Amino acid sequence: MWRFALKITSDNTAAFMRATRRVLEDKLDVAIDIVKGQAILLAPYDTGYLRGTIVSLRRGLRGFIGATASYAPHQEMGTSRMPAQPFLVPAVVMSKEKLRKLFAR
Repeated sequence: MWRFALKITSDNTAAFMRATRRVLEDKLDVAIDIVKGQAILLAPYDTGYLRGTIVSLRRGLRGFIGATASYAPHQEMGTSRMPAQPFLVPAVVMSKEKLRKLFAR
């Protein structure tokens, strides 16, 4: 039977936490790129402006993806006069398996 033990002492706890955080930040950067790329592909295309305004940002262990076009929320959620043409939420849903594999490694 195999046994594995990791001894974390006060001497190496901080280094271990820094290394772990770096790995998570690197994976989050990749995850953000995956979802952003999918959102760009799914965004409704007329002039290409909406696709060009899709941006991403990482703050610590949080990632944000959105579009800066003033009409982006109307495209995503629709209005009383226009049906929704979502691209952000479906981008996350369609990327789910890739993200699961990324964080499973």
